[in-house]
Amino acid sequence: MTSSPKMCREGHRCEPVTLREAWHCQINHSEMRIDELARRCGMQPRVLQNFANAYGEQMVPPKHHELLLELTKDNLAVVTYLADVQESHVFRVQQRTVLASTAEMMRDFSAFLSTLSEANSDGVITPAEAIELKRRGGEAMSAMAALVSDAETRSLPKVPGPRLASAR
Repeated sequence: MTSSPKMCREGHRCEPVTLREAWHCQINHSEMRIDELARRCGMQPRVLQNFANAYGEQMVPPKHHELLLELTKDNLAVVTYLADVQESHVFRVQQRTVLASTAEMMRDFSAFLSTLSEANSDGVITPAEAIELKRRGGEAMSAMAALVSDAETRSLPKVPGPRLASAR
């Protein structure tokens, strides 16, 4: 387990091995402060702190699961823990602009391939076809570069997640 919310948000793995530890990370290491989480969930901060105690007696009541997961969606500790139990993986969905960039890149690449196929259909690429291929190829490469640049600037946040104990 990490020792602070900052460490968790910076990508250091909490590595909870129990659901209780996963909730501890989810609540204590999310961007929203516990007092604000508690207020939005309609409970006292002390009560939520007790639920978020990795070594305490009380667990987060199921009626609060959905709201807490929604309010702390910057942290995937609980979801990742549950996915690990199911031998699955969790992936963040990229934002629409990345998907739009991907679609543009695919259209440009498809146009390049169509142009290449047409130009090469007779086995000879003319100077005019070469110019068109260069233009279409440039558009496809520009779209790919934009997509890569967009991904670099938006780098998905490091997802803290549990590693289950080897013995089940």
